This record gives sequence, C-alpha cells and structure tokens, in this order.
Amino acid sequence: MKDKTRDTRFEILRIISMLFIVLCHFGIDGNWHNNVGITRLKTIQFHALGQVGVYIFVMISGYFLSTRATNLKKQIKRVVPLWVEIVFYSWLILIIGFLIKFKSLNKIKIIDSIFPISFSEYWFMTSFIILMLLLGLINQFIATLNEKNFVLYFGIIFFFSGVIPVIKTFRAPFGG
Repeated sequence: MKDKTRDTRFEILRIISMLFIVLCHFGIDGNWHNNVGITRLKTIQFHALGQVGVYIFVMISGYFLSTRATNLKKQIKRVVPLWVEIVFYSWLILIIGFLIKFKSLNKIKIIDSIFPISFSEYWFMTSFIILMLLLGLINQFIATLNEKNFVLYFGIIFFFSGVIPVIKTFRAPFGG
C-alpha cells in the first residue's frame, strides 16, 4: 500500500493560496472597502494576489499529477465526481436564488447555473476539468521534449498565461 502522508509545506502553501484567492474575491466582488477605509487601489492589489493563488494551485496540481501514468478512462473516472459536485452546488445555489427571489437572476444566469462546466460559470473548475482530461496527452507530449524545447514551450505558455493577463489587468485598473 502506498504511503499517503501529506507534506506540510504543500499544505501551508495551499492555505496561503486559498487566502490569496479569498482576498481577491473580496477585492473584486465585495463592497467592504467602502466600509473599512481600504481604497480601491488596495483592492486591486488583492486581485494580483488571487492570480498568484490560482497559479500556486495549478503548480501544486501539476507537480503531483505530472508523474502519473494515466489514460482518458482513468481521468474520466476522476473528473465525474468533481463534475457532479460542481453541478450539485450550482443547482443548490440556483434554487436558493429562486427561493429568495434574487434580483440578478436572468435567463443567461439560469442557463449558466444549470450547465456550470459547459458554460464556464466557474471558470477555474472548467479549466481544471479540461486540464484533467488532457493530462495524459500533456504528459506524453512533455516526455518527448528535450530540455531546450521544454524551456521554449514553458516560456511561451508563461508569457501568454502569466504576463499578458497581468498587463491587461493593470492597463485599466479602474475599469475605464
């Protein structure tokens, strides 16, 4: 039987990244900065922390999943319970929204909530499920690369997924 002892360092890193993501959501979605004297500029800084938190989660997942030999059938078995859980909570929130007559419910929001993964209602979970389904192909591709090509592909991916979004965020930080 395989030893499943957790590494405390990774757990602490996960907790820190969760804190970053929560701060990001408070900064973007909350109106609390008006009540406690935090300026809009400071809440924009929380947005950057959220991006860092997401990158940490993906890096941790990639670290643990990169060495697994897998196939599509195994990945589907792993994704289905996650998909079911996301749909359950999305529908539960939708039902609560109906019961309390939430004002911002419209046809598009309802459809997004009924099909949360298909319509990317929760963008991270949609991206994570796609990553999980493509994991076998990605691992096979990476195994064929020499070090020079690996660094090249990593640089290209980092530029388009890490640098460009940050530039875009800070280009118009106040929404205009």
